[in-house]
Amino acid sequence: MIELDLKAQHSQAYDVYFTVSGGPRFVLRNTNHGITVGENGISFSVDGQARTCAFTEVAGIHLSSGSVGGDTIDSCKIELASGDTVTVSNAASKGLPNQEQTQIYRNFVYDLHGRLAGAGAGQSIGKISFTAGMSSTRYNFALVTLIIAGLFFVATPLVLALITGDAHALILMGTGAFLVWPFMRVVGNNTPRNYTPDALPDELLS
Repeated sequence: MIELDLKAQHSQAYDVYFTVSGGPRFVLRNTNHGITVGENGISFSVDGQARTCAFTEVAGIHLSSGSVGGDTIDSCKIELASGDTVTVSNAASKGLPNQEQTQIYRNFVYDLHGRLAGAGAGQSIGKISFTAGMSSTRYNFALVTLIIAGLFFVATPLVLALITGDAHALILMGTGAFLVWPFMRVVGNNTPRNYTPDALPDELLS
């Protein structure tokens, strides 16, 4: 990462939590939070060590979402030309989101894309890939799983209800639909695709 002047008078700090490549994958409490978005790049601290990243170092931005129980966790992966990544999410320090943290995350993502688009008007925006959703392999696997779950938990009870006339099968169908719907929503929102920084996939921003 190179040093840069973030032009503090035009910078905005966001108390978002993030992880960096090479760090531990699972922690009980994330201590890395706070990213400043400036005119030329971003700055943050990892385990007390200050870092900066110029927009010209950004190779790609990837947006996605997932679920933990009833919570939706959105993430923005900033991929650098060096191969390093900074993954920002709407989760708080203990790994789960809340309304306040989600709003901070949304503001960060929109500001980051706006600054990238502005900086790229004259230089690097064409070199940055903006992608969203799951990988193709993971999406296809999730789609097959969703179809199987739909057949087993929804279609089968419906057929039983039609054949036997037993209303209890409809209760099973309703329960199955309740269980399948959140998964179907996540899969639908995470269809693999490209996007542009002036038209963000809002369904991936809770």
